[in-house]
Amino acid sequence: MNISRITRILNILSILMATVGMTACHTEYEEDMSRGEAYVSLTLQLPYAATRAVPQGGEEGDGREDGTDAENKVTDAWIYILRHTDGMDAPDDTPLLYTKWFNDADTEEWTTLGDGVEIKFSIDGYDIRDGDRVIAVCNAGASLPKPANLGELRNQTAYAAWNRADGTRFVVSSAYNDPDEGKIITTSNAGTKEDPFVSDLHIQRTAARIDLMYNHAENLSSSSSGKELIYKVYADPNNPSSTVLAKMHLQNIIPVNLMQQSSYMIKRVTSDADITSTVRYGAKERTAADGTPENYVVEPHTLEKTGSVNDGQLDDWYGNTRAQKVYTNPTSYLSATGIASYSGTETAKTGLGDNFTHIMTLAYTNENTQDKDHQSTDFITGLLLRAVYEPAKVYTDKDCTTEYTPMTDYATGHTFWRYCPTRTEMREADCLYFSNQAAAEGYRAAHPSDMAEITEFTDGVCYYNVWLRHANIDSDPHLPFPMEYGIVRNNIYRVGLSKVTGPGTPTPDLKAPDHLYLRIFVREWNLRKQPTIRL
Repeated sequence: MNISRITRILNILSILMATVGMTACHTEYEEDMSRGEAYVSLTLQLPYAATRAVPQGGEEGDGREDGTDAENKVTDAWIYILRHTDGMDAPDDTPLLYTKWFNDADTEEWTTLGDGVEIKFSIDGYDIRDGDRVIAVCNAGASLPKPANLGELRNQTAYAAWNRADGTRFVVSSAYNDPDEGKIITTSNAGTKEDPFVSDLHIQRTAARIDLMYNHAENLSSSSSGKELIYKVYADPNNPSSTVLAKMHLQNIIPVNLMQQSSYMIKRVTSDADITSTVRYGAKERTAADGTPENYVVEPHTLEKTGSVNDGQLDDWYGNTRAQKVYTNPTSYLSATGIASYSGTETAKTGLGDNFTHIMTLAYTNENTQDKDHQSTDFITGLLLRAVYEPAKVYTDKDCTTEYTPMTDYATGHTFWRYCPTRTEMREADCLYFSNQAAAEGYRAAHPSDMAEITEFTDGVCYYNVWLRHANIDSDPHLPFPMEYGIVRNNIYRVGLSKVTGPGTPTPDLKAPDHLYLRIFVREWNLRKQPTIRL
């Protein structure tokens, strides 16, 4: 099924209007009460979502991506009808002239299609006029509070944007406020069941998704410690025919700073690159000619993310995924974040690039954005990778004449000391590994000109960081720009490790990765493809 940046095309197809007693004219917001019953045939289509490669900014990211059956399923819908040329961007006090919730039990027909649903239902007490606008919210359930006006609707949040227990029932809502979006056209049709009025509407999920890309045949493996992804470390990172210096066994992927608070039901985008500028509802993200984003997506806590945030706020926003909690005690997260816990979502995909063949879904999450001057690891969403590093050679003596045996110990995790000389350009091929500290120190004493650093890796465990980008540009990498890091609704943030050039850090360290080459895509489910990760 096609999902356009979680966009869903909603076709309001059949409205049979009763004409008995209808008044001839009305003021703009005068209640229009028909004297009979009408019928509506509503088709909700879910076109593609988009991806972000490297990732591209703007509304479309890196292209569109099909959703799963669970991500596409529509089980109920609220429709809201208003009368204003500005549509979703009309004033707060704009009345909602007609509101109705329904599911398959409340309709005459509820037909699941390959790309959505077709619904026929009755409508009472409202006289449709040409140009009336429709806003839709789906999968939110019947208990959603009924708003009195447009402002109340826009201030609603998508509580439980997906079913966390089984990854189903994704809340979706009207996506765009283009001039014809949701407009009911009555002039070309009779409004009968056979010749219905027509309205087209796009909808999108309020949640985002995070995926991992990998090569199933080359990377996925099962060992005594469970499933893992194995990456070879080459003497020449760009030449897979060169000597294999080590293997990195990726065993856990821990999501960091997943926003636990709900997003707004209707997407909010600023007018320009000032995060405090006027908000537009259902507006689109824009980019300059060089790809730099020109506006922000705003979620309920965006403007609160400053240098004065306290622990209570961070705990409230991110819960147990808060970076400080994860990095302080990563071992408490291992049981739920092993590769085996994600492998049930494994899906073969073509066109991933970089020899990737499959994806796993790591998490769903709510929107999470902040000003470009506050893109702190306190706020931005990422992944903490936990791995076991297996050097190809480990020496037991300071003269490097005796190799440790059996080397299979290091495949499952065994302590080593890494010796790295100071070089202008650090290479893994210049480093040595020792089974004991005395041997490493003895070698350093014999080679003082190396000015080497010795690092202990307990049980061979190391950590890598990945911070998820919403947009990427090729200009000055040290110059922050709007929406560089962020999570936005209806996007898939897809991460792939293309190269590993050495071990990570012995303990979690809140900084950018040194030895990962990352490929990150953001796709409009919308897919946002992350820069290839090179570790």
